Amino acid sequence: MKILTTVINYMGSSVPYLRPVIDELSKMSDVVIFGTEEIEGYKTIVFDKSVGEHLVFKNRQYLIDNIDNYDYFIYVEDDVFISNNSLTTLIELNERISKIDVRNNVGFLRYEIHNDTKYFDDLHPEHSIHMGGDGITDVIREIQVIDGLVCLRPWNHLSASYVLSRNQLKYLIDNNYFPTEPHTKYVYYLESGSSDINLYLNKVTPYDYIEELSTHHMSNKYIPQYGAPATQIDDIVREWKSKQKDNE
Repeated sequence: MKILTTVINYMGSSVPYLRPVIDELSKMSDVVIFGTEEIEGYKTIVFDKSVGEHLVFKNRQYLIDNIDNYDYFIYVEDDVFISNNSLTTLIELNERISKIDVRNNVGFLRYEIHNDTKYFDDLHPEHSIHMGGDGITDVIREIQVIDGLVCLRPWNHLSASYVLSRNQLKYLIDNNYFPTEPHTKYVYYLESGSSDINLYLNKVTPYDYIEELSTHHMSNKYIPQYGAPATQIDDIVREWKSKQKDNE
């Protein structure tokens, strides 16, 4: 299997997490950095700093141009660590559920650590307002069962990464869901560049694999202001399972 990874890098080599992120992904994929300065030792496509927040869209044409050369395609920001085990697990699960419907797409959950506690920063209920949530308690929008897997569909689409099979990328392209021009269909530019595709996909995270599908947001910049503790997700699933049992 051939995998192409595109890494979005705004701050150049000054980002302390950049090389660990790239070195890990390079074990399984071809990595191309999209940034505003050359990163020594890595393939970099350089743009003028005036590109600003539009940088998050600059990888798209490259993915489109390489659709016949790879089996899987990754977008990730430069401070999100995706381990080999996490990527392998995601691809295996994505192959499984996308056979049922190409729109079924497995997503990572980004986490940060505060006082030795794991928080999923993208699951903070305030983020739910972008999709009509209450902004107070809404964390998981829906729990689905797909091919026997209990799958979490968050209210918030953002996760600073996406992983697409060739068929999924082709689906987005063919339906004009993968525009290369900057836009603000989901919140603003940064959010749209990383996550607007989830408006058209059924992005889910299988609960039984949540540990493997958790990716460390190495900058730890949102916690404790934002984030849902991992124990809260466990409680949500436990309550859902209890209701399912009562309905049997």
